[in-house]
Amino acid sequence: LKSYLRELPQPLMTFDLYDEWFQAASEKDLPKQIERLREVCAKLPEEFYKNFRYLIKFLAKLAEYQEMNKMTPTNIAIVLGPNLLWPRNEGTVSMMNMASASSVQVVLVIEPVIQNADSIFPEDLDFSVSGMFGPSSLYSSYTSTKKDIGSTEPAQTAPIPLKEVTALKEESLCEDRLLVPPSS
Repeated sequence: LKSYLRELPQPLMTFDLYDEWFQAASEKDLPKQIERLREVCAKLPEEFYKNFRYLIKFLAKLAEYQEMNKMTPTNIAIVLGPNLLWPRNEGTVSMMNMASASSVQVVLVIEPVIQNADSIFPEDLDFSVSGMFGPSSLYSSYTSTKKDIGSTEPAQTAPIPLKEVTALKEESLCEDRLLVPPSS
């Protein structure tokens, strides 16, 4: 994701709005800051806006699980911020000085956008591919294959413990060997 964002011809948050992002984020009053960030977002070209909204809403969802994944809005802003907004290469400022100063400042823009994603982008987005999102999605759902065909009870669905995953893999390997015809 970082590489993709960084290789775009211009940042997702655009060169033209670079200064406006910082002005909006510098607002001390939170409701005014949110409103100013929303106004800058509205100035993004439509395709940029849609991609930015989707990404920020996803990152806000990711931050909801910070207890488990350690990805706080600050950490996310540190990691992805410099790939979302960077200045045009202007003047004689060295690239290293520009990059380091810009990276620190960009965190101050991206962090409140992530923290206030639902206020800035009130539209609902569905990120769920399998119908599950969060800690339990780290494991695939396990539907018991031992359910009786005539049973009216649903098959049990739960995360598979690691020991059971290993056992299933071994069992699968054994079954595969039985299905392979003997070589003649």
